Amino acid sequence: MIARIIIAQAAGYLIGSVSPSYILGKLLKGIDIREHGSRNAGTNNTAQVLGVGAAIPTAIYDLGKGLAALFLARGLGLADHWAFLAAALAMVGHIFPFYLGFRGGQGVGTAMGLLLYFFIGYYVRDVIPWYTILVLAALAAVFRYIAVYKEVVGKAILPMLMFYLFYYRRPVDFETIFLSLLLVYITAIGLYNIVNFKIVDAGLFPERPAWWRLIIRPVTVFIPLLYLRFGREQVLSVVGIATLVAIAVEIFRLHTGGLGWKVLRGFHRLFLSDERNKFSSPTLFLAASFITIFLFPRPIALIALLNLIFGNLLGEFFGTQFGRQKFFAGTVEGSLAHLTGCLLAGYIFSLFHPVPVVMLIPGALAATFIEAIPSGVDDNLMVPLVSAVVMRIFALPWF
Repeated sequence: MIARIIIAQAAGYLIGSVSPSYILGKLLKGIDIREHGSRNAGTNNTAQVLGVGAAIPTAIYDLGKGLAALFLARGLGLADHWAFLAAALAMVGHIFPFYLGFRGGQGVGTAMGLLLYFFIGYYVRDVIPWYTILVLAALAAVFRYIAVYKEVVGKAILPMLMFYLFYYRRPVDFETIFLSLLLVYITAIGLYNIVNFKIVDAGLFPERPAWWRLIIRPVTVFIPLLYLRFGREQVLSVVGIATLVAIAVEIFRLHTGGLGWKVLRGFHRLFLSDERNKFSSPTLFLAASFITIFLFPRPIALIALLNLIFGNLLGEFFGTQFGRQKFFAGTVEGSLAHLTGCLLAGYIFSLFHPVPVVMLIPGALAATFIEAIPSGVDDNLMVPLVSAVVMRIFALPWF
């Protein structure tokens, strides 16, 4: 048994260490491909430096490395966790080939080959339904159009893939953990490439507080989560008290001149940037949450708040980074990302609490339209309320 384990792990590393991009570079052009292009011994760089003819066999072998190691370990009669370790060692071999000074590719192709194998198997066995594949394909197409760069597309899609993995495969087992680690690794490499190749502009927001507002926005999901766990009256009490406190703080800040400004300067810098004479985004969000929960049925209120949170998050980021075509006060790309965020939030919600699609789509469209037009009213207040009103109209037969 021990001998078979050692053979499987050693074979996994050796299979992974074979680098067709390096070998083809030497054979075709007499070069070390790691010294050209992106300096990575992988499929993409092979296509750029050596051409498609060399990239095809490179892609096939790199995609199959992990699978070859996995099948070999299983063929030796080893348990799944040993087979997964052999596949992981194939990735290690690809990244750190011993005969190339331990400097190879990034291992993303090998990881993708393993993911494709398992997820195709899930689809064939109806573990993951066809419409989930359709949703992922649609997301990939949308973000490919918006962001252009495939690294950004992957970062938008892979978290959803991990969500589906845990949603459809329960209880958690070695296979789920292994695939989750692959997704985390691919995401991490993609983020590294985004930063390394400056795909996303690190100077997007010259003022630090704007980045903070973007980062902490998902934290506001605590109100929908609270509403999912507790009753309407309890949530209204908590949110109502928080809203009153926030409004009192705002009034103090706005009417005490210099003293109020000095006391609350840190709060102001975090949420208001250079606009000192209006209520802050968190206060308006709390007020909108209270009104929305008070006026509308639970599913509609929840989806309206999720439209605000995730629509704004994706719309602001992708619109600012990749916006190319003007659309009212924003860009086509930002509005498309906003709409996608709303639809995605509604779709995920529908997996746990069935709601009619005929309600989700108009609500997402309304939220995106209100976000795009220069209404003069803060989006934190208008987006959830208008979205909820539209959904209420379309949902009358159900609620």
